[in-house]
Amino acid sequence: MILKLGNKKLEFIVKENSLRFLVNLSDYIDTGLFFDHRPLRKKVQQTAEKKSVLNLFCYTGAFSVYAASGKAKSVTSVDLSKKYLDWAKNNLKLNGYSDEAKYQFVASDVKTFLENDKNQYDIIVLEHNERRLLDVFEQKNKNSFRRCFVNVRHCFGYCYNFLG
Repeated sequence: MILKLGNKKLEFIVKENSLRFLVNLSDYIDTGLFFDHRPLRKKVQQTAEKKSVLNLFCYTGAFSVYAASGKAKSVTSVDLSKKYLDWAKNNLKLNGYSDEAKYQFVASDVKTFLENDKNQYDIIVLEHNERRLLDVFEQKNKNSFRRCFVNVRHCFGYCYNFLG
């Protein structure tokens, strides 16, 4: 759910580690770029070369931008919100990453995506609030979440998570 507060569009482009991101200081409960995720974004960048990356709950795509800048072979960004997927696309384009074959954006809930996707990934980024994440995987049942991830035939390398 997007918590929209207004339509002032007080937007700026900011730089982080030479990468550019659109932030919105007026219309949402947050700006679009979480300060405390910087070390993990950098880690994704450092490990992404020649790897396929899956960014779940991608939000505004900051992890996707870092993976692309780390020379990832491919980046798949998944979010339920088309608004946030558009924001993520814009952030990749701001940094010169627009190859649609290499950078894919999927509008889907994560559970359905994981159950149906047949691709393999070297890196999975899972950034989401634990309470909301458990809601996605039904009845606050951690086993449902674990089962879904264990059944993910995808991850052959790193799985980074940032549960706030």
